[in-house]
Amino acid sequence: MKKQQITRRKFLTDSAKVSIGTELTLNFPTIVPASVFGRNASSNRINVASIGCGRISTIHDMTEIACYAGARIIAVCDLDKNRADAGRQAVKNHYIGKNTSVYVLSEGSAHDMEWLQMNAGALTKFDQPIKIEIPKNEEYLYIVRKGILEVILNDSFYSLATGSVLVLFPGEKLSIQNKQSNSCEYFVMKYRTQLPIDKEKAGNSFVKDWNKIEFKPNDHGGVRSFFERPTTMLKRLEMHVTTLNPDSNSHAPHTHPAKEIIVMMKGNSEMQIGGKIFKGKEGSVYFMESNVLHGIRNTGTTPCTYFAIQFE
Repeated sequence: MKKQQITRRKFLTDSAKVSIGTELTLNFPTIVPASVFGRNASSNRINVASIGCGRISTIHDMTEIACYAGARIIAVCDLDKNRADAGRQAVKNHYIGKNTSVYVLSEGSAHDMEWLQMNAGALTKFDQPIKIEIPKNEEYLYIVRKGILEVILNDSFYSLATGSVLVLFPGEKLSIQNKQSNSCEYFVMKYRTQLPIDKEKAGNSFVKDWNKIEFKPNDHGGVRSFFERPTTMLKRLEMHVTTLNPDSNSHAPHTHPAKEIIVMMKGNSEMQIGGKIFKGKEGSVYFMESNVLHGIRNTGTTPCTYFAIQFE
């Protein structure tokens, strides 16, 4: 079989985009052949040089790049010596003693969402907290999947167990840390909308502790209702956790105007989305666009548990 050569031009031109339905576009990771960067590439990682070391670069861009296992910042430069020194120190802070991995599960746009990205991350034990600043035009939503995530937010300390939620509004500053010997795993949803930012209606960023959310049993299993409220960027954000008994449906296939993400926390399931059936297990994520027919069923022999996130 003849091996196909890929040039830089062809790689950039053919970068893949996969459409689901008519409104959601997800950009999936692409395996980049060595020929794109040169056959004698010194590393399998993508090496990054940061040109300009201002606030956006050091706080936002470098933080995002440093979280990816497949990329590494190897150089910084700036016309201003003080900013160049600050950039160099920021890189050291990201890599010395820290072991954080973040993987992009999906990324794209959806209906009135200008940008939507779903990530899975893991944070190993580290002696110092990691500082984070949310961009001024984005919101973040964290779900602790496993372990305990220590958070300092607005001078308050939180020890968030598995299943806890953290909703962060634009410009928020916080720090996170894992003090446990086992890694802390989490999901984080990042997004921008086409709606104007309204900080007055939303109030402040907030935390929901799993251990303080009441479980209410029902005929299918049970539910934990976390919240339903507006945010700075969304007219409505609603979250609940469903526990579904074996061989049970949460409800008949249905539609609603809100977009929805299902995050599997435990067990096995299958989801009808439109006319197709998709299987999921612990760690799987389902996405339903506005007014798309959908319904979930527990296909396992033990109860399954999942987060349901509706937003519009």
